[in-house]
Amino acid sequence: MKGIKLYPLLLAAYPVLNLFAANLGQVWLEQLWSPLLAAAALAAVFNLLLFLVIRDSGKAALFAALFIVLFFSYRPWADFIRSLPFYLPAGLLYAGGGAAGVAAIIYLTRRPGTDLGRANRVLTVIALILVIFPLARIILFQARARLTPPAGRLSAAEQEGTSSGRTYLPNIFYIILDAYARGDVLEKVYGYDNSEFLDYLEDRGFYVAEQSIANYGQSILSLASSLNFQYLDDLIDEIGPDSRDLQHLAKMINHNRVFRFLKQLDYTTVGFDAAGPYVPVWVRNLDRYYPFDEGRRLTVGLNNFQTALINSTPLAWLFRQRFVKIFDCPYDIHRHKLLSAFETIEDLSREPGPLFVYAHLLIPHQPFVFDEDGTHLTPDYDFNVWYWDREFRREYKSGYLRQLTYLNQRIRKLIDRVISNSIHPPVIILQADHGPALYLDMRRPHRSYVPERMTILNAYYFPESGSEGLYPSISPVNTFRVLFNNYFGTDFELLKDRAFFSSWEYPYRVDDVTERIWEQL
Repeated sequence: MKGIKLYPLLLAAYPVLNLFAANLGQVWLEQLWSPLLAAAALAAVFNLLLFLVIRDSGKAALFAALFIVLFFSYRPWADFIRSLPFYLPAGLLYAGGGAAGVAAIIYLTRRPGTDLGRANRVLTVIALILVIFPLARIILFQARARLTPPAGRLSAAEQEGTSSGRTYLPNIFYIILDAYARGDVLEKVYGYDNSEFLDYLEDRGFYVAEQSIANYGQSILSLASSLNFQYLDDLIDEIGPDSRDLQHLAKMINHNRVFRFLKQLDYTTVGFDAAGPYVPVWVRNLDRYYPFDEGRRLTVGLNNFQTALINSTPLAWLFRQRFVKIFDCPYDIHRHKLLSAFETIEDLSREPGPLFVYAHLLIPHQPFVFDEDGTHLTPDYDFNVWYWDREFRREYKSGYLRQLTYLNQRIRKLIDRVISNSIHPPVIILQADHGPALYLDMRRPHRSYVPERMTILNAYYFPESGSEGLYPSISPVNTFRVLFNNYFGTDFELLKDRAFFSSWEYPYRVDDVTERIWEQL
């Protein structure tokens, strides 16, 4: 192709780079490459097809650039139209804008005296400038991140544990039920009586901590704390409260103290893709990992960054359509991961071990893909695991309760099977990382109803030690301190149970809301 024009590829790369740069510290560099290559490939293929039809590289590049701009402006355009105080047909206007763009290009390319070469050069310069700014931000951020030492190191003395005097090491199942509310808050905020499920747990031998609080209001903060059984004060002092870089927390999760402690006792760590990579808390530093993608059609396990990017394009609508058989609907993929996780936990309970099974399940957290009887649901809006826009908030309560009701039934079955399948009595921890989000405003935390977000389900099955060391207000930061003291002869001091709340924008600007929880209940 004579005179290949690069600006369609640069224009395709810009929205990917710009979205990534806007979320630095909350997305990982490896998440960037596949959408960046896909966007460039899309532009290149469309440009080539147009050239084969038009036989003019300059004109083909202009039409390809128009297509790229329309493709990535789909969602911003629709959101702008919906924000207007009067009704306008967004789809019709979007198509009309595209038709007007095509007409303008045809007119300009046919008008005598139009210098297509100059137009292409100008567009190339504009596209380069657009790409350079987010690219520079990404490079500078990555350079600073590589110079920052990892946090959360342990001294050798702290890591010592022993299995002396034990005839076996129990399999440990750490099951995180994302956004599972505490019983009293479920009744007060949602009008839902969860006593039947909680009574079942106690009848089964669980200790239910009825006054438990979350230590942090966001998953990545909460899990970095619980898996290292420490607060994040040292990290915040090191990087500063104004940092927005979540990669420090990801390092703490992936190289956590719990794994390191148990591996010295010859535990095998096991986990699977049942929460991530939608959210940046998935653990990859495992001895055994189950991705759950076998046998699926073009299933790629979209992460949060890729999902946000797709939601800005017409592909979000396309993926929801059942007549599109090449792709799996993201809601189907999410549901498949959850169902597979339940089954895998049950299968793992038959192994002699010792195993540490880390199961972070994005349920009852949205998206709501189960009815109360387990019927599969497919929401009629773009796939999203984050907090709902105002227009969807009215659906949150009913969707959450239906999914919670199904989850209770499925967890009961799982617990019965894990206990009955196990060769030796297992340790089971059922714990939420934080509460739900009906009255949550993470951009303006002072408007949130803190007790809803910061109180959690927290239940322990310690068949040998019973409730020794456990108490009604135990929080996740003390979970493994009590477990290791009871089962492995350590002498970890229990920390004061505290709750810290922060915004999405500044996750390290934490406020101690412990007293506020009790005042508002």
